[in-house]
Amino acid sequence: MKRLEIILFIMLAGMFFCFVASGNTTPVRTGHLFDAPEVTASNYTEFCRDKDGYLWIGTERGLLRFDGTGYDVYRHEEQDNGSLSDSRILDLLYDSKGRLWIGTANGLNLYDSASDSFQLIKIPGKDFNGYIIGLDEQVDGTITFILSGVGLYVIDESGNKDMKAVRYIPNLNQEKEFNSIQCSKDGKIYVGDHLGAVHVIFPNGSDKIIPVGNSYINGIGLEENGNLIVLYLNDIYRIDSKTLNIDKLQIWGG
Repeated sequence: MKRLEIILFIMLAGMFFCFVASGNTTPVRTGHLFDAPEVTASNYTEFCRDKDGYLWIGTERGLLRFDGTGYDVYRHEEQDNGSLSDSRILDLLYDSKGRLWIGTANGLNLYDSASDSFQLIKIPGKDFNGYIIGLDEQVDGTITFILSGVGLYVIDESGNKDMKAVRYIPNLNQEKEFNSIQCSKDGKIYVGDHLGAVHVIFPNGSDKIIPVGNSYINGIGLEENGNLIVLYLNDIYRIDSKTLNIDKLQIWGG
């Protein structure tokens, strides 16, 4: 997950646009963003916008690029090495260098706009590409992601050859349970897990586990002031970025 605004956007029931003007007698116009059955039948998993204004939408059946009027669909094609490694999109990241990263159910992909194709980032020492369930960019520009059931990885771009994925701070407590990630401007990395805890990784490499809830974390995101919002199925919490104190937030209608 990226910022809180995106998390809230994802939580909206359905995708539609409407215009309401106070005192306007013109009927409100609503409608579906997409009409194609193969698109509308999908679950939307993540959203991001690039510098050219395209809206990229991850779904369980492919990656959509929406230009405001029409869309392109990218999927895995068995005979095309430049296609996505998997059509099931789990996370998206548009980084500070203008690059689009795509986490799929079978590997991490980097989009090449010049060739309109995708590069698969290999996981060294693994005979699989990995289930990529979290993507974010650290304050220094390092791309960091979660390989499900394993832990944290970063993209090493220091060599002259192709970039590669390398393990990042291995053997963290409960790292096989990690499921969401958010990097803050002060250098901390917040990681949620399947057990309901938030892991705080400090710039010096030390870490702290904060027991928040007792169920699966649905997502985490940052407020403008740097505080962390933690979403569960039925609860929302805020963690103060300075004190790491926890507050349970009131849910509308709760």
